[in-house]
Amino acid sequence: MDFRTGLASFLGMMILVSADMGTAEASQEDILLGDYIRRKQGDDDRQVNIRIERCGSEYCAVGDTYVSKWRATCSLRSDIAFSLHCKMVGDRKDGTDSFEGENYLTLEEGTGKLTYDYFDLVYKNSGEEYSEIFVLDRVVRRTTTDLIGKFVTRDVTDDKDAKIEIEPCGPRYCAHGRTDLTQWLSTCTVNAESQNRLDCSTIGMFNRDGETFQGESKYELLNDENLLSYDFFDRNKQNDRNQNLPIYLTKQIKTAERGDSSRGPSRVDGQSEFTKKVSGGRYFALLIGVQDYNDPSVKDLDEPIKDARRLKEILQKHYLFDEVELLENPTRAEIFKALEVLQENVFQGDSLLLFYAGHGLFDKLHDRGYWLLKDSTRKGRGSWFSNGDLQDYIRAIPSKHTLLISDACFSGGIIFKTRDVLRGADKDIRNLYKLRSRKAMTSGTLETVPDKSKFMLYLTKRLVENEQPFLPAFSLFSQFREAVLQNSDNVPQYGFINGTGGEGGDFIFRRR
Repeated sequence: MDFRTGLASFLGMMILVSADMGTAEASQEDILLGDYIRRKQGDDDRQVNIRIERCGSEYCAVGDTYVSKWRATCSLRSDIAFSLHCKMVGDRKDGTDSFEGENYLTLEEGTGKLTYDYFDLVYKNSGEEYSEIFVLDRVVRRTTTDLIGKFVTRDVTDDKDAKIEIEPCGPRYCAHGRTDLTQWLSTCTVNAESQNRLDCSTIGMFNRDGETFQGESKYELLNDENLLSYDFFDRNKQNDRNQNLPIYLTKQIKTAERGDSSRGPSRVDGQSEFTKKVSGGRYFALLIGVQDYNDPSVKDLDEPIKDARRLKEILQKHYLFDEVELLENPTRAEIFKALEVLQENVFQGDSLLLFYAGHGLFDKLHDRGYWLLKDSTRKGRGSWFSNGDLQDYIRAIPSKHTLLISDACFSGGIIFKTRDVLRGADKDIRNLYKLRSRKAMTSGTLETVPDKSKFMLYLTKRLVENEQPFLPAFSLFSQFREAVLQNSDNVPQYGFINGTGGEGGDFIFRRR
């Protein structure tokens, strides 16, 4: 996605021509168009802002100075290149008077500096001499693309040597930073009103004791300087050490040499150490709902597709998923095809959520569970989709994290081992993300699950109510498990899937 809206608008008005074209619409003076500023300089607080635009075949200019606001119509001067002669009217900001006058706006080619030469007609007509001359710098309009890169500062009170790097993260942006006191990760979206600002959810920790914090952050690239403002607000206001003061950083245009302390967050294998622990690649979800069966001896259900649609809506609205595919009443062959597509398209570092709602069977003779698809028959085991097949695909898909959620009769037949969901609940989210995971969450053990699922009711409810930017799957499960136990006869299960390459990590839901 190209966020260079402001720059494109400016370049769209620029017409660069050769000298022999000679047409009015191909005038080089269109390079005058844009915004200019004279900043306050020490004790001299006379700031001036001017914008030059096209008005048909002529030019318009508007100004906002330390004492007045004015507008002007302008024409090109014949005696000086890149210069406009403007007639202006305006009002003084103290409300005492309105005025009219003339000015020259002249661009110094190659420097981007604009000379603003103003003389007041009232004084001129009264025989008094009065004029002002200011030199303004061109304002380079910043866009989201300009935010990408490394930023660094030094000698900042309490947070010395701050370093931040911002990079694309799927359809959003990720930022990771470090100061002497803290390090953090932000997941960001572009501000609706400003293309040079990111609004972010942030999680971080204090370097000395590892205590974590979370809240909202704002990253804003100032229009008139190559300067990034980073502002953090502690959501819970629980860390007095985390002062809510902005940090200002300058963009590093040139890549630093190895060993240079101004490089930004330390990096290993192309990723910052902190980002390797908490951030990640793309998020995929494959949702399967089966309720209409070809075999009349298999009872149709009413809720699975509705539940799958509801989950899809929640994931897309509230969480950061790149692709969410919903299969309604698929056949066994269609399930295999969908899993093969995932095997080809999901890479290391990505996260995958698999969801199934429908009938399940458990074959005691073979000690194996199965899902029933649209074309499954009650007595034809070859038409069932076995947990062993599912286990093979979960092992083969190279995602960093895979979470299986199964709301089916006899879903406890899935090949996995349960664990105490509270054990390790305080484990650092960074470490949960760092370690590879293959986890399963099911609605029951080896019992029939009712069509109207309390498991899905409370699962989706907790997903919507969650306000944490990073939610581990085991934390989600622990939040709704008791509600299911108290309102149904089923015992939800959570654990790791045997023989699929898990290393003790967990799937992390990332909130928008």
